[in-house]
Amino acid sequence: MNKHGYQYTLRNELPSPKFIITMKTMLRDWSRKTIEDEFQTYPKVSVETEKQAWKWLKDFNKSSILHWYGYSYIIPSTSNKDYTSSLWLHEYATFPWKTFDDFSKWLYAGRLVTLPMMCSCQVNLKTYVCKHAVGVSMHFGLYIISDPDKFESLGKRRGRPKKAGPALAR
Repeated sequence: MNKHGYQYTLRNELPSPKFIITMKTMLRDWSRKTIEDEFQTYPKVSVETEKQAWKWLKDFNKSSILHWYGYSYIIPSTSNKDYTSSLWLHEYATFPWKTFDDFSKWLYAGRLVTLPMMCSCQVNLKTYVCKHAVGVSMHFGLYIISDPDKFESLGKRRGRPKKAGPALAR
């Protein structure tokens, strides 16, 4: 089923009686779909997000993770080396910014991750799951990769393999 319901109207304007009948059909189908689908309290993590999180966590300095309180952690951004986790948290608490540029620099210099799946990065705010939240969950053992073998391809090089040498060469 199309998630937007275009299959019902085919993006055409319908007369009112036909539209009401179409809406009843659409609502009935959506209601049945909610019964068939399992209720989820957390977003599904795609294999691609797992790969990104695993790669991010492998290259990330885990000693820079700062526990704030409860299940909340501060992690510095890998793109801005001026901020440490403690400096980011200090500015979060004191609001020292005088300009929007200062605020923007601070905002992108760190991430506030609340386990299991909340993060202050743009990706998480849009899709409710990101490499930071999954990676930190992996680090603390709260997220287990269902199939670790799927990450074997991360170390392989992309593109065409090199030509083989002569068969009898030593």
